[in-house]
Amino acid sequence: MNLRPAFSLFLLLGFSLTSLAQNDSWLETNDGIAVEDETFKVREILRTQSKKVFACIARHSRGDDANGIYELDTISWQWKHIGEEPGVGFSGLAVDGNNIYNVRLGHISKFDTENNSKKWEFIVNVDDIGIPLQPNVNVVNDVAYFRSRMEGKNLSQNRERFPNENFQENEEFVIAVGLLDDNIEFLRNPNNPLIIENRGGNRNMSLVLQTGKVYLHSTFNYRDLDGYGGLYEWNGNDWVSASAGLDAINITGSGFGPTGPIYTDFSKTRLFIRTEQGFYEKVDGGWYKFFYRTGATFFITKNYMYIPNGNGNVLQIDRAVKINHGGNFDRCVVDVHKFMTPNEGGFFLAELESVEDPEIPCEEIGQSDQKEFLGIFRYSPTDGKRGRVQNLHLENGTYVGGRGANNIAKTAIANDNKIVTAGVFNSNMNAPVTTPLGVGPEGKGKILVMDEWGNSVSQSVVMGNAIHDMEVEETTGEIALIGDFGVAVLHQDYTLKWQQPEIIDSKGDAAYRPRLSIAENGYVVAVLKENVKLYDAFGQTIHTNNLLYKDNIKIYDTEISSDGAHNQYYLCGYSQVNRNLQMAYLHAYALTPSVDRKWKTWGFTVGGENGVSLADNGADTRVYRVKVAPNGDVYAACESAGGGPGGFSVLAYNGKDVKTKIAHQGNDFFTNGTNSSGANHITFIGRINPNDGTVKKGKFFHARLTNGRTNTHRVKDGDLDVDEEGNIYLAGIAAARIQDRDVFNINGTLIEPYAGGDQIVLTTTPNMGNRLLWGAFPKANRGGGKSNRIAARRGKVVYAATTTRGEMVTTDNAIQREPYNIVRTAGRDTLSATDVFLASWQSEVWKYANNDELTYPFISQDSCFRVDNKPCVTMPIARETPMDVVEPFNLISPNGDGQNDDWRIDNLQVLENYNIQVFDANGTIVFTTSDYSIHKWDGTRNGDPLPEGVYFYIIKAQGVNRDKTGYITLLR
Repeated sequence: MNLRPAFSLFLLLGFSLTSLAQNDSWLETNDGIAVEDETFKVREILRTQSKKVFACIARHSRGDDANGIYELDTISWQWKHIGEEPGVGFSGLAVDGNNIYNVRLGHISKFDTENNSKKWEFIVNVDDIGIPLQPNVNVVNDVAYFRSRMEGKNLSQNRERFPNENFQENEEFVIAVGLLDDNIEFLRNPNNPLIIENRGGNRNMSLVLQTGKVYLHSTFNYRDLDGYGGLYEWNGNDWVSASAGLDAINITGSGFGPTGPIYTDFSKTRLFIRTEQGFYEKVDGGWYKFFYRTGATFFITKNYMYIPNGNGNVLQIDRAVKINHGGNFDRCVVDVHKFMTPNEGGFFLAELESVEDPEIPCEEIGQSDQKEFLGIFRYSPTDGKRGRVQNLHLENGTYVGGRGANNIAKTAIANDNKIVTAGVFNSNMNAPVTTPLGVGPEGKGKILVMDEWGNSVSQSVVMGNAIHDMEVEETTGEIALIGDFGVAVLHQDYTLKWQQPEIIDSKGDAAYRPRLSIAENGYVVAVLKENVKLYDAFGQTIHTNNLLYKDNIKIYDTEISSDGAHNQYYLCGYSQVNRNLQMAYLHAYALTPSVDRKWKTWGFTVGGENGVSLADNGADTRVYRVKVAPNGDVYAACESAGGGPGGFSVLAYNGKDVKTKIAHQGNDFFTNGTNSSGANHITFIGRINPNDGTVKKGKFFHARLTNGRTNTHRVKDGDLDVDEEGNIYLAGIAAARIQDRDVFNINGTLIEPYAGGDQIVLTTTPNMGNRLLWGAFPKANRGGGKSNRIAARRGKVVYAATTTRGEMVTTDNAIQREPYNIVRTAGRDTLSATDVFLASWQSEVWKYANNDELTYPFISQDSCFRVDNKPCVTMPIARETPMDVVEPFNLISPNGDGQNDDWRIDNLQVLENYNIQVFDANGTIVFTTSDYSIHKWDGTRNGDPLPEGVYFYIIKAQGVNRDKTGYITLLR
């Protein structure tokens, strides 16, 4: 194990601190500790109150005489003699003020860094206490704090030694040792001991703040039956839970934990904890979510957290302000140890670890490769700070359709790589018109044939007055359509192959969704108003399927494949199995003259089926989209009204029973369903075996409110696709916050803050373990809408959406940069009719979309979390008026399921003499009240149900000079 050749002092003096700061590289800083071929181990790098930096060195290859404390003198180290035992060697190190403390062999020793001391001073023999102590120590205000535990032999011995203490088995407590007066205090309550069973839980050292508050932490909770615990604070008389408001629910949905260690900042004024859900800072009355996840190596200062990573970069974070410092290094850094900064990021020190053989490429480093410690390195970042953001690079973002009401049916990528977009459009976009069915060119139901990125329209294919769905077959290029003309198939050149007039009902959700799909052999399956029909390649009916046309059964989508793994078509939707429960289903049918159902997934009945006994108190579930992927699997995009891994939903099981759970890929703050505010509609994607319908794998997705509670993420009017690489694409609606929404940019422009019903796109890896891209498109005036479609093939992605308000982000090469129906007024810009927005990008954009560096940082809008929904006593974000703590929900779904049937407004009680008004998109008042406690809005106007859509609200209060306004999405 050899150190890289050290810089000589002569060479180091040739670099000024300014030049070091501009270097942006990790520079070896071992001068004074070691020279070439000498090795050592860094026990710790410490900073004192006077900002002096010391390195505690052990296992020096030169021998014990080279071990000890070294002080950093600008860019080299000065050795400090360490004296006699017990100072030789390090065990538990701590800094208090300008003193360094070492606990070893039962002794506490002090090294005074200010009086030129060259010896350790013996303070106290902690072995005299007679109680087992954790090796680590925390020293604050001349008091040393040790964590201790009673079990086995130690318990019996110390019951005899301290008969008045009445120690208990598995009891955890803290011993405070006064370093000036040798006073010993047990921080425990004999009448209510803190019992934590020995199950391997994390028992790191206790932490003490400058305020004198002492904290203990355990991975598991064994004390508080109300679900709190895990983190305990000494209140002077007893250990009490300090976990209220911390989103650390176990991913199974039961109990507190597990959590990671607890931490303080360098000044010991702030307390942090790491959980499965993220990283949190304790504030008065609750917890502030610092950011989502972090590794074990970081350093916290008064204002920032710094996190190094394997490529030598350092991430600087202020709650959620992220700045990336690009530290270069000419070797593969496999780990960073003893990382710290003595001066708020002016420079960093760390012990770097690499592989012994510098010739091994970084990407080929394996577990068996011999590692070596390279010594201490210093990195001084440049002044240029660049915010790390998500930035979706659009090839094109444009509006299509023309003046008047437009709607999107489907977008697809044709075999010639052109974009084809079907729907209701009021303009032919200045393109040549063809009419395969012989209808007039004035029809609004048409296909817009565009170039490869949607920069122009080359052909307008008029089919009638409405197209409801379209699919382009991958191998033949044939195009299947369903609309007011019935069912039709076009050749690749958009000439007619066949047409069958059918009864089509465009109302959709009232009974069914007009959908269709075309197979490799030309077969077509279509969901019609009165039945489902299977056609052959020439439009002749093979069979008519009426099996699902029963009361309370709805069909939402269909898919067909004639290859060997499938040779069947699929139908999905839900059934109303009783007054309280909706049940998702997915069926597979053979491509035969007789209607032959091959298998069923989900579709359970209350009371039991095939050995399944299902209570009627589970979450409502639906299947909205089904897709046959190039890899042969079947994918289903579903919805669960609540549930998820943390609650009961049939989607969490294998589709055949409610006993066998499937493997849910990954669990984090946006997938685990914890801290739910009710039966919010959340998305589920399942991968299904086409041979028997068994669900092989799945994952839930949901949004979050600012208070941390689960919120709605729907695919009801959305879409699903899977590309050739197996990556999964989802388009839908999210209410409130998706992960990193506050930092999502499109072509370098930050999207608008959330204000209701985001239209989103989500991309995951084939195993659903990682989200590659998750973003929205609002540009100004809070864009939003309903229908969303997506297609991913041949290296690109096309997204289309119907917009009902505001504007979406467009590009300079757009056909139309603003909505056709925009109405600009002095107050609020609105749309006089619906518009269609289309965007395209390269499918591998995710390789760099999450790593762009723009010239400004971003600020998260996360806030404080409490389990009781009350405002935090001290908010990290300043609150100016009582109106600031009033939190209207942005969703109402009055469908009689008992969840979100009324519009919810939290903390309204802080206002006096208020008035609430709700408006529709035309500005008409649909609801008003001055006492919401007795008169709540249930999605009606004068008792009549209002249609789905976006509504606006305004809350005024006497004595408050600022109104609260926003949007509510009404879903049924």
